[in-house]
Amino acid sequence: MTEGSRVIVHGRPTFYLNRGTLSLRVDEIRAVGIGQLLARIERVRRLLAAEGLFDKARKPPAAVSCHARSG
Repeated sequence: MTEGSRVIVHGRPTFYLNRGTLSLRVDEIRAVGIGQLLARIERVRRLLAAEGLFDKARKPPAAVSCHARSG
């Protein structure tokens, strides 16, 4: 993650009344927004690649090109 990234954190807050401070003990951080979407896309891409779905041998042949007609 980079500075300014939007995240969701899960944790437990602790209040210190004598000092007037708050402490947050975090046990999970998840990216949200575009970062989360890109992470999901990349995960699916890796799964499909592991199945061999991006192999060149699976690629269909190129379509026959059309010739332009002059009018």
